[in-house]
Amino acid sequence: MNRTRVSERFMRLSVVLVVLLSLPVLGSAQTGQSAEALAKALQARYQSVRDFTADFVQIYRGGVLRTETRESGTVAVKKPGRMRWTYTSPERKEFVSDGLKMYAYIPEDKQVTVSTVPADSEAPTPVLFLAGKGDLVKDFTAEKAESPV
Repeated sequence: MNRTRVSERFMRLSVVLVVLLSLPVLGSAQTGQSAEALAKALQARYQSVRDFTADFVQIYRGGVLRTETRESGTVAVKKPGRMRWTYTSPERKEFVSDGLKMYAYIPEDKQVTVSTVPADSEAPTPVLFLAGKGDLVKDFTAEKAESPV
């Protein structure tokens, strides 16, 4: 697995984190709060979380045939920047960050790929959130979408 794929994997996984952290706040979205107030509440929730573990399922489509891949495992995060994604199905693999380096281990390949965590000024927004340095209010413009129902 090359360095670009490791970074792409970490970026994809960061979306999972944002969704996990947003669930308690999104329930309050029906109270009529403004989009900005909800973004601030979500940011406060994100800042208060120091560590967590969760089971996850990751489904993505890709390739020329648009095949669907379903993977699952556990994630453990300790801010700032430390995490371990352990995939258990369909194959075992691990992605680990100590805040300075990212390690991708695929036992079947019998190798570990090591890459440097990008500096804050070079890191894409999802990586900043993984590192515990993201700011929803600063990095995004919050707007409420009309419900289709």
